[in-house]
Amino acid sequence: MRSSTVSTWTLATVLCAGMTLLTSCGPPSPPPPDLAGIEELLLALPEAWNRRDAGAWVANFDQESGFTNILGMHFPDRRANEARHAELFRTIFANSTLSAEVLDVRPVGASGALAELQFTLVGYERLPPDMEETEPGVLRTRMLTVLEHRNGAWHVLAAQNTAIAPVAAGLP
Repeated sequence: MRSSTVSTWTLATVLCAGMTLLTSCGPPSPPPPDLAGIEELLLALPEAWNRRDAGAWVANFDQESGFTNILGMHFPDRRANEARHAELFRTIFANSTLSAEVLDVRPVGASGALAELQFTLVGYERLPPDMEETEPGVLRTRMLTVLEHRNGAWHVLAAQNTAIAPVAAGLP
């Protein structure tokens, strides 16, 4: 009976040691990318807007990134996104001011992230047709971005900007 107890104890010890070695001897996992850089990247967007710099607006967008604006218009790549913003900066939003608040940043997988921010736009000439102000003189939007960390930097792969509608009377 004693040899059975010793054998069981020895087997358990060897198994535990083996499991420890297997889990600690493999290649180290890469550290997750620093999410703090995402907030800086996103807060550069209103700075670019307020300078009317469409090139700076898209600087952190991937070449093949998609962008869907508040009207649901899709721009399939960085070049189209830049051209649309350059047009807006010359026309209805030429005197506008944009501010932003980062609402959420969360990791997705080993090298991705999902981030959401709220924009507040004031000082515009007018809004696009069929677009309502969130409140008089103010348009607020929420933009969801999908990002990837590669070559030491974050890149926007896709973004969807949605206008925040005015709250109906009587709703909390």
